[in-house]
Amino acid sequence: MICEFGAAGNVAAICGAFGDELHALGLHYQVPFFFPETTAYQQLLEKHGFEVTDILAYDRPTILQGGMQGLGNWSNNFFESDLSCLSDTQQEMVIAHMADHLQDKLWVDDHWEADYRRLRVVARKIN
Repeated sequence: MICEFGAAGNVAAICGAFGDELHALGLHYQVPFFFPETTAYQQLLEKHGFEVTDILAYDRPTILQGGMQGLGNWSNNFFESDLSCLSDTQQEMVIAHMADHLQDKLWVDDHWEADYRRLRVVARKIN
């Protein structure tokens, strides 16, 4: 098995900013994603009969297409169900506040860079 997916801490800044904005509106937010820790995921694989030959968590900042709109586009896609509960005005406000909050961390020159963190795994079934 060779795979790569989100690791613990993946898009933490973006999810944190989004959660803060929903909380400011009096709404509960729970991150809908599962991004495992390296050790926990290795133990899970071994429990199910895999030998892990390589496992690595690493940062992979990722450009969000669309220039200044990139963060909003990403948010509209990945937070769609939470945003759909808000009015259009509230949605715009949430994304604008997120952009203000994240600009120093994730705005690079002329684009947004998502704080992606990846987990790469190489394992083989031994049972």
